[in-house]
Amino acid sequence: MELLHSAAIPSKQKLLIVVTISISLFTIIPLLYPFVEDPNFFFKQQHPSQTSIVKLQDSVAATHKSCDIFSGEWVPNPEAPYYTNTTCWAIHEHQNCMRFGRPDTDFIKWKWKPHGCEDDLPVFDPLRFLETVRGKTMAFVGDSVSRNHMQSLICLLSQVEYPVDASVNTSDYFKRWTYETYNFTIAPFWSTHLVKSTEPEPGKTEHSVFDLYLDEADERWTAEIGDFDYVIISSGHWHYRPSVYYENNTIIGCRYCQLPNISDFSMFYGYRKAFRTAFKAILDSETFEGVMYLRTFAPSHFEGGLWNEGGNCLRKGPYQRNETQDDVTMKLHKIQVEEFERAEVEAKRKGKRFRLLDTTQAMWLRPDGHPSRYGHLPEANVSLYNDCVHWCLPGPIDNLNDFLLAMIKREEEKGLLAQVRKMIPIPAPLNHTRHRKSSYHSPPVTTSTLRTQIRDDEQRCDLFNGEWIPNEESPYYNNATCWAIQEHQNCMKFGRPDTGFMRWRWKPDGCDLPIFDPNEFLEMVRGKSMGFVGDSISRNQVQSLLCLLSRVEYPEDISSSPDTAFKVWNYKSYNFTLHVMWSPYLVKTTKADPTDPECNLFSLYLDEYDTKWTSQINQLDYLVISSGHWFYRPVIFYENETIAGCQYCSLPNTTQLPLYYGYKKALRTSLRAILENFKGLAILRSFSPQHFEGGPWDKGGDCVRTRPYRRNETIPEGADLKIHDIQLEEFRAAEEEMKKKGLRLRLMDTTQAMLLRPDGHPGRYGHIQTAEVSLRNDCIHWCLPGPIDTWNDILLHMMKTEKPCTIVLKQTMELLPLFAAIQRTPRVALTLSFVLFTLTIVPALYSLLANPALPVLISSSETDGPFPSDHVHLSPLNSPSFRTLSPVNSPIPAPPYHTRHQKSSSGKIPSPNISPIPVPPDHTLSRHQHSSSHQSSSPVNGPIPAPLNSSPVTTSTLRTQIRDDEQRCDLFKGEWIPNEESPYYNNATCWAIQEHQNCMKFGRPDTGFMRWRWKPDGCDLPIFDPNEFLEMVRGKSMGFVGDSISRNQVQSLLCLLSRVEYPEDISSSPDIAFKVWNYTSYNFILHVMWSPYLVKTTKPDPTDAKSNFFSLYLDQYDTKWTSQINQLDYLIISSGHWFYRPLIFYENEKLSGCQYCSLPNTTELPFHYGYTKALRTSLRAILENFTGLAILRSFSPQHFEGGPWNKGGDCARTQPYRRNETIPEVSDLKIHDIQLEEFRAAEEGMKKKMGLRLRLMNTTQAMLLRPDGHPGRYGHLQTEEVSSRNDCIHWCLPGPIDTWNDILLQMMKTEK
Repeated sequence: MELLHSAAIPSKQKLLIVVTISISLFTIIPLLYPFVEDPNFFFKQQHPSQTSIVKLQDSVAATHKSCDIFSGEWVPNPEAPYYTNTTCWAIHEHQNCMRFGRPDTDFIKWKWKPHGCEDDLPVFDPLRFLETVRGKTMAFVGDSVSRNHMQSLICLLSQVEYPVDASVNTSDYFKRWTYETYNFTIAPFWSTHLVKSTEPEPGKTEHSVFDLYLDEADERWTAEIGDFDYVIISSGHWHYRPSVYYENNTIIGCRYCQLPNISDFSMFYGYRKAFRTAFKAILDSETFEGVMYLRTFAPSHFEGGLWNEGGNCLRKGPYQRNETQDDVTMKLHKIQVEEFERAEVEAKRKGKRFRLLDTTQAMWLRPDGHPSRYGHLPEANVSLYNDCVHWCLPGPIDNLNDFLLAMIKREEEKGLLAQVRKMIPIPAPLNHTRHRKSSYHSPPVTTSTLRTQIRDDEQRCDLFNGEWIPNEESPYYNNATCWAIQEHQNCMKFGRPDTGFMRWRWKPDGCDLPIFDPNEFLEMVRGKSMGFVGDSISRNQVQSLLCLLSRVEYPEDISSSPDTAFKVWNYKSYNFTLHVMWSPYLVKTTKADPTDPECNLFSLYLDEYDTKWTSQINQLDYLVISSGHWFYRPVIFYENETIAGCQYCSLPNTTQLPLYYGYKKALRTSLRAILENFKGLAILRSFSPQHFEGGPWDKGGDCVRTRPYRRNETIPEGADLKIHDIQLEEFRAAEEEMKKKGLRLRLMDTTQAMLLRPDGHPGRYGHIQTAEVSLRNDCIHWCLPGPIDTWNDILLHMMKTEKPCTIVLKQTMELLPLFAAIQRTPRVALTLSFVLFTLTIVPALYSLLANPALPVLISSSETDGPFPSDHVHLSPLNSPSFRTLSPVNSPIPAPPYHTRHQKSSSGKIPSPNISPIPVPPDHTLSRHQHSSSHQSSSPVNGPIPAPLNSSPVTTSTLRTQIRDDEQRCDLFKGEWIPNEESPYYNNATCWAIQEHQNCMKFGRPDTGFMRWRWKPDGCDLPIFDPNEFLEMVRGKSMGFVGDSISRNQVQSLLCLLSRVEYPEDISSSPDIAFKVWNYTSYNFILHVMWSPYLVKTTKPDPTDAKSNFFSLYLDQYDTKWTSQINQLDYLIISSGHWFYRPLIFYENEKLSGCQYCSLPNTTELPFHYGYTKALRTSLRAILENFTGLAILRSFSPQHFEGGPWNKGGDCARTQPYRRNETIPEVSDLKIHDIQLEEFRAAEEGMKKKMGLRLRLMNTTQAMLLRPDGHPGRYGHLQTEEVSSRNDCIHWCLPGPIDTWNDILLQMMKTEK
């Protein structure tokens, strides 16, 4: 800046400097843009290396809808049960179904699978649960079903520990159980109605009713809840009984009491009042500061009669989803939810935490889970002979604790401990730390905030959480081609019989990890140096790297000494130097007795650097540090040159310190050394787990497995996990310090990946079988080749992720001397300006000549709908904004990033991939004229045969008036009926059909989905008449605002109008998000305006920690469309699917909360909050800026069946549903309800404005009945790799969506 503000520089020279700098930036930025977007961009221009390199694929897209764990279905689980009636003492007799002869066992072998979730609901992990609730208390308040729930929890926890009875009284209704190791207490509170009640006197039949005091809390539990951290309340079945209702100590009515002069109230009255009073008691409690969970009603399943009239529950399998329902159960559930939502509002105001454990749907589907006749001996005299109310143990009720743990973990993630314990399994007590083959366990050993992310078409994926998948191309070297393999890692040399352990690769969640490319790596480190610091596992990784690079070049040993602990290798062709520095403890270390070669006791100086490596790192560009296994040995700890204690040392007068003490201190000191001495990229590689089974390393333990574990099939041992935990904590602390100094520290969290590879160690094959070795079975180091090669796949990717910043900084620094020279020599500035201008213009012109569509293709606007497209030729109508990752799953994936468009064999860009709506070769075609050049042959089925009457556009017999015999009909309620005249265009006659909606092109075998029309109740809906439409809009303009579903309707309209005229593209810019088409013969302008959220929105910032979210300014207009609507006569607005994503909400320029974000100190707002506000704001914008006919088109439902969009969900139906055959998803229905409410409110306001009309196109019900109308698997080639194989969101063209334009024209005619 001093250059430009110097008074000594003439003004003309200042101007030259400014111009030169500006042109320089215009030159550099476009060159850097693709590199910043894709760090691997320039490397991709090179030929691949000798081996097949696996590239990033879009095979997995992020889920953006929050995962609703309470909506789903039951799926088989052969691993269950996790306890039995012999291992758990807490099972009551009448729930001990197996004891009394139940013949089937399948009812215990099911688990709950939520819909729309990326991962299944984890099976209950008793270790994780107990560690999470350590030092806390939990209360179960309710009836015998609540106690049933608690007994299930005790049985599940019995796998780890049995509790002791710590009850303060002898009543079985008020027990206290304490888990002493964890200081965790469970307490049941018997309260059948939740409010104060008195039971009928035993044997008194003339007044055998309960007295319920509906406005008085049951103090037996409300007085105690201040002592508890978690309170789970539930109630229901006892409200079926006869009761007298009191309020203000006065009888107000009763249920089934048959008492004179007392009003008979429904059960629902008392039920609602009881919950309202219970919630109020919690809200008013001054001592309760915990979390209240409402566990919703658990239904009974009596069939064939009531409980006392022979009713029974004999089914042996779960219901299918929506197979049946019970009106009373649904009503009770509705009351609970309504009262909960009412109380939740007040709870938020008071800072209390109310949560909903909404298990009703799951339990309703389990009629097979009750004891029935098997809750007692056959001859027993019991009041409830067939028990279809309680639940067998083990059985479906165990799932309530799966839900409970998931909710507690979610609560924990919102708290202060989230940054430490998020996604980290908790170590078991020492007597429970064996490897187990089980499905109950903690999530992967990673911390989400620390994970390095891969940008997969702008989707951020989790690099360190995933699974191992087969890779037949590996290995990429062997023990004959690589000289660097040490004997004890040369598994094949010593007779290992299996080779499968080499043929796997790591598949992260949400993306593919590229296989290591040695050419790319060596180019990236050209002229640089890299060091590895640690123990023999660190050296193991270096040997893997040397072997992988051996495919390109062998290095030269340039070590300054023969000490094998400190080696230096140089790759001459690349001037790259690789250092290996031995430091198993990372800090200064000496042998306790240097004169004794057998001495295994080491002295660690925990606050002093190991200068053998810390003195060298200032010469390095990359540093990879790791350690761990050596800390299991006996050591003496020194601090300030004084003995602080020891570990496993048995020295007199010396404090015994735990393993973790020394490791934490040593790691902290080593990271401080990096902070003070290193300026490059530092990477902490997390702990590498061991896999001894059958005993420890020195007592016959071995690792003989030949395959990886499946995800979550094993858990880490406590000590290993603790080391990993320490690494994460120390990494976070150091990372914060380094950020302040502009230094870079990253975490390579490979622990979870390697935990799943028990097959990758040498085992007994690291030596000759007769050899005398100290470690006979090596289950610590890794075979070469083997799983450890993946560490270098990850290392390369992490380096690539860091690369752009380095390049930008370097090039900027290199420009500074140039600008100084410009100050002294103005002529040089002129010359340089001309050269830079030429360098800018010529490549741009060359690109345009080579690819005229380039300006469209590289548009950076937000132009995609909710469904991803991974076609090689990505249609620009589906071109994307950033993909985002959601903590939770949604059927609406984020849009993909632009795929590069390829030329066709003819050298031209295929028109469907050039612009949002491909332009026909000749814009001047008049009505009814069709050029042969428009015909396109389909690679599979060919074009749809055109209807016989499609050429002359006339009104068919189906196009009747909407008013049928003067009867006003309901346009939006009806059914679909056959229509043999359709379709009215096909994929050969319409140029506007996008690839992924061109269902017939990619081999859809059925055509029936095109041959239906909508028949409203009370009338017929005329089929769209393009002549009539164009005459009606002559001289006018129309705009469509919304997401890709809105654009789907525009494409249908363009196709319908193509029978009369093709439009001309008159868009003012190449931005494909905002297209303008002109029908010149009619002077009709059609606008397409992209706004998936309808309000002002900012895209994620990749440099920001919040980059996974979109920021919505709920009270600000999206001026990209609101500024244009005053020029329109018709406006159609719609939205919905994008609101399933994680979002941050702003109001009055301030953060007001977020949705699915789990951000600290940020209010978690419900899904519908943002949508309501956004729609309200957009309708207000219409009120203020528009004077024509505005139409709000209601939500377009999706139809995934058999799973969510990313878990095999499909829409394979070939017929419409019949009326009332299906119901909408809860979240879809909520959006529709919001639309109706906001429409009504806005309509009132708009009636007051002259010339402004707002109408509702309520197409939701009609489209709900059309599961057959989506592309499904036929939106792409069947062999094509796409991120979402089955599109059950958008609509085929031609198809049901054409009906929207039938309705649109009718609504316009009605207004005319």
